[in-house]
Amino acid sequence: VDDRARFAAKTQRLIAQYGAYEPLPGYPLDGALSLGENIADNSGLAIAWKAYRRSLGDRPAPLIDGQSGAQRFF
Repeated sequence: VDDRARFAAKTQRLIAQYGAYEPLPGYPLDGALSLGENIADNSGLAIAWKAYRRSLGDRPAPLIDGQSGAQRFF
């Protein structure tokens, strides 16, 4: 499968995912319209998560107020 086909398959999944969200009942998001923003947001989050884990080194994240590092991050 070529790069374009893989990209199209992944973007269709994002369109479907975001199209299922309803900020208000009966008013779903337009996953195709917001696709560029959704790709950028997901990519930025992935990079930030990798940077956070890297900042910890081999140390576990501290439990703060009963929340793990991952819970606080997200």
